[in-house]
Amino acid sequence: MKDLPHAIALSQLQGYLMSKSADELYLDLEFKKIPYGIQHPATSATAPVNAGKNRYKDMYACPTEAMMDDFWRMIWQYDVSTVVMVTNLVEMGKDKQSVSRVVTHFHYTAWPDKDVPTSTSSLLHFWRRIRAHDPDKKQPWVVHCSAGVGRTGTFIAMDILIDEGQARQTVDIYACVTKLRQQRVNMVQTAGQYKYLHRLMVEYLTLRSQFVSNNEFANYQNTLLQVDQKLNKTGLFLQYETEASYHTLELAGANIKDDPYSVATMPENAKKNRFDAILPNNQYRAMLTVPEDGRNDYINAVYMPSYKVDSKYILTQKPLSDTVVDCWRLIEARDIGLVVTFTDEGNEQNGRMFPTTGSLTVCPFNIMFITEHHEEDNFVSRERTVTQLLYQKWPRRQMAPPNVGEFLMLMDAVENRTQSSAALIQCLYVPDGTTRSGLLLVLLYATECMSKDGEVSMPMVIRHLRTRRPQLIPNFEQYRFCYSLMTQYVESNVTYANT
Repeated sequence: MKDLPHAIALSQLQGYLMSKSADELYLDLEFKKIPYGIQHPATSATAPVNAGKNRYKDMYACPTEAMMDDFWRMIWQYDVSTVVMVTNLVEMGKDKQSVSRVVTHFHYTAWPDKDVPTSTSSLLHFWRRIRAHDPDKKQPWVVHCSAGVGRTGTFIAMDILIDEGQARQTVDIYACVTKLRQQRVNMVQTAGQYKYLHRLMVEYLTLRSQFVSNNEFANYQNTLLQVDQKLNKTGLFLQYETEASYHTLELAGANIKDDPYSVATMPENAKKNRFDAILPNNQYRAMLTVPEDGRNDYINAVYMPSYKVDSKYILTQKPLSDTVVDCWRLIEARDIGLVVTFTDEGNEQNGRMFPTTGSLTVCPFNIMFITEHHEEDNFVSRERTVTQLLYQKWPRRQMAPPNVGEFLMLMDAVENRTQSSAALIQCLYVPDGTTRSGLLLVLLYATECMSKDGEVSMPMVIRHLRTRRPQLIPNFEQYRFCYSLMTQYVESNVTYANT
């Protein structure tokens, strides 16, 4: 692709996006300059004999039931071995040929129509798995969504631009989309998808989110701990600074047209938040469905994913005296079986959830203490219908846990209590609902990723989870602790198996 004025050097890409994000309309206006609509004759697509094969008027191709046989004929004719689906629609054809081939189908399910995924990291991880399957692209890929222009165009543009950036150290997103639209109508359909392409390029091409295998992780950490003599900083600290800068960029580029925290800031809900700056995003907030007179569905809590389950955890603040009942409404509604806490709230009467002896009435709930078991003085397990794990080895004034091994024991305890059901929701809270429980969630996600895939990118894990709780990993001490724990986890003779 020939250089045009829109080509951006990778060394300037992050600063470019930050400056253009400050002008909310700049990229929208640039996007509108790209030719729209049919650019070339479409006589075959508009022929009456083919009318039933088009899903949408003026947007031709993508599988419908009427063209399913043709879709598989195309796959067979062009020796396609990779099919990428970026929509939630499920439309499967039937191959009736006598000769067989292996076709691998990759399905990304978290992409809304005419919109973008909430996370750049998740799509890049999906793309990376496809490229690992077919790194040389010896056969063409078939990529489709519903109309075959918005999500499909964005995915194809991402693949092209990553190759372009790696080969030339520049990317020209404007020219790429323009050229794609010469080949297919309205590729990259919305300004939001156009902006998303910029974010994808910044993350993949400038942040260098290296995936590290389990047998290389210790050496990789040792490399990061070496000091850059010119900057007098370790590679790990430089990585942390880069991530902090990107996080600032992400927050600056967030959609401000629709307030993502509008429910949390409503007058009747604002008093239920411990901190004004730590609020649940409307898109991910956990809603209370157990009715209670005089109370609505709001609680300061968000759903958080594990590596395999989208909403396995609920992250919430320590309850206020007036919101304890809401925590129990949440536990009741979501059938939560495990609560993990980091401070001994049993000594604090304000907002106390669990009795240390006897019973505690939080109308309409009656919570009864059954038994308490100390596990090597690291945390306390109080068994009842709801199990509470109380972690006691993280002093309140320390930025990170003092002992990696003890924190691994907590993680093992959490995982052992969730093996029977992948859908079990855990409710994790500390006073602010982020600082400590966020570290636990990041490391549970990262170790599961390592266990399933045999590799992990810590920066990418953190970025992905920050889309739901931006305050995760708020300091370098926790960032460094993540690497220390992952190294010890790898060295603990854990058996990895891909699933």
